[in-house]
Amino acid sequence: MYRAKGYPESWIEKRMRGIEVRETLTNEWKKRGVEEGREYAILTAEISQATFGMTPSEYQEFKGLEK
Repeated sequence: MYRAKGYPESWIEKRMRGIEVRETLTNEWKKRGVEEGREYAILTAEISQATFGMTPSEYQEFKGLEK
């Protein structure tokens, strides 16, 4: 799908790795008893804030994306 949209191979590789890392992380959360929904949202927001300096909702607003 990404190739068909014209994304470069390096971007595709990074994107696929990111998806794999996210899956590994969420599997670990499940093992440790984190419930999907609100708890996932809180953890995701914390990781995003630490990594990118903004939460997912702040990023959506920054980019003008609809929720």
